Amino acid sequence: MTGKLEDFIYKLNEFGQYDHELVKEEPTENDENVQQTTEPDIIKPPTQTGVNMTKYDKQTLQTLLQDDSYVNEAIRLLGQNQTAGELRTKSTHNKNDIGFSAAYGRTGTRLYEFVTGIETRTDTKKWAPKSLSHPVANKVFSRYISNHGLNNALELGRKIALVHWRQLEALTQYQPQSLPSTQTIKKEKKPVEKLTFEGVEVISRKGKAVKVRFDSRYIWLPTSQIEFDSTTDTLTLPVWLAKTKQMAS
Repeated sequence: MTGKLEDFIYKLNEFGQYDHELVKEEPTENDENVQQTTEPDIIKPPTQTGVNMTKYDKQTLQTLLQDDSYVNEAIRLLGQNQTAGELRTKSTHNKNDIGFSAAYGRTGTRLYEFVTGIETRTDTKKWAPKSLSHPVANKVFSRYISNHGLNNALELGRKIALVHWRQLEALTQYQPQSLPSTQTIKKEKKPVEKLTFEGVEVISRKGKAVKVRFDSRYIWLPTSQIEFDSTTDTLTLPVWLAKTKQMAS
């Protein structure tokens, strides 16, 4: 019994030493020398802060095109996607899926000229850019509008833009800029200075001119520029015309 008891005590001591090595002091929150454990990384969904969550589609463009300025810009962008040769000939002959399709080559290019003021044949700025909502646009494109069964040039531009909607995602970042949409009031012309001569004789008339005798000379004058009172033989005409015909200095 003595031998077995000694063996048991020996193993018991051995186990106690092994167990002591496993037991360690648990770290505290104030222990700066102990690295705190962290939770496993968690994948979190992105927030909407600073992220464009809008998906671009045809409906997105249709909403933007409710603003006239977006219609004008859409036509400008599509025109810029045409090649120089296509713009010059007002047609689409390159199958590159950008710019106006062949079905809208001429129509689209003419709208592009209107909103940019650029004559595509010479690639020069020839006119003042105007919005498709400008009253003049309905006159210029009246035949196109009628053929499409639409009400105005703006609706025509909107239709063309929607046909090519895949090319116009850039409009989502566009800052609207207005183009002239009303007719400019023309300055009143200064009244034309005129002179009146008495005793002038009308000799004959031919076409749109009249032959008069003035100071012993025969002079032909355009009937559109003169007023003649046959009862008093009084002739009234612009100063510039009188000077041209050497009737005044």
